[in-house]
Amino acid sequence: MLRFSGAIGKELTPERYPVLANTIMGVMQDVRSSIQKAKKTYARHRPYQHFNEHTPVPADESPTDFTSYPSGHTVRGWAAAMLLVAVFPDQANAILKVGYEIGQSRVILGYHYQSDVEAARLAASAGFARLCGEKKFRDALEACIEEANK
Repeated sequence: MLRFSGAIGKELTPERYPVLANTIMGVMQDVRSSIQKAKKTYARHRPYQHFNEHTPVPADESPTDFTSYPSGHTVRGWAAAMLLVAVFPDQANAILKVGYEIGQSRVILGYHYQSDVEAARLAASAGFARLCGEKKFRDALEACIEEANK
């Protein structure tokens, strides 16, 4: 949540926005779970494994992690961005830019291919749209908007 603070112009901490923090965590978890079957099915090697090149953070590399497609970081970042746009629509462009950059950073660092992050954005968008069809989520979204406007 803090990553989006600059885009929104407010310090987004769980202490200041507990309802929003809880809702974002739920959305990210829900949407992330929707890609697990694809990760298992494709079991795609990460770029640093395929090309045998180190990332800028070799300590984070795993010789046995074949879960490049789709990107979990991207799906969580894009889902969070979509929720935040619904709560803070006036800052939509800045919020989406941060969400986009979360995915692109994974490509730049060599943890994912471009197609990994594009698939993750699509999965997050579909997952968020599905959530919007649930009354419980719409109620939570309304509570987030109320909290943000206090």
